[in-house]
Amino acid sequence: ILFFLLADTIAIHIYHQPEIGWMLKILSLCLVVSPLSRSLQAIMTGHYRIKLVAISNGIFNFGALFVAIIFILLDNPLLGMVLAHLLPRFAEILFLRVKLRQVVPHLWNRTIPALCDRREFLKHSILVATGSGIRRSHEQINLTIIALLLPMAIVAQYTIAFKFMVLGLAL
Repeated sequence: ILFFLLADTIAIHIYHQPEIGWMLKILSLCLVVSPLSRSLQAIMTGHYRIKLVAISNGIFNFGALFVAIIFILLDNPLLGMVLAHLLPRFAEILFLRVKLRQVVPHLWNRTIPALCDRREFLKHSILVATGSGIRRSHEQINLTIIALLLPMAIVAQYTIAFKFMVLGLAL
């Protein structure tokens, strides 16, 4: 909430670019929804529902691509690239929340499942690592798309705003 409230101040006094305040506000919302998404994925992983984690990664990645393409077609690619980090995350969280209710119907009464064997753990780890790699590459794909479509000044603004969001997630 603090990053959202201070976004305009940060844009003006730290980056000296008041025009990026709106981007910082939108991306600051990712500070709430991204950890929620990761937490739900961790619960699913803990219950050996790796396919659901992979599906949720796909929902986010394809959703982000869809949002970006729609806004590019609407001639507002910068807004599309910024919203591509936020809107698909809500769809991913909704999917995981529905599945969580199915996977753990009595969340507080659930017993801890037995540990899996090494082969099963390796199989699940590979799936999770692949999904994480795809998700991280999404950042570079966004930057490449807007670099091709927009003037360099706007690309720089987007990069600054995105790094602000990543810094906030690290804190």
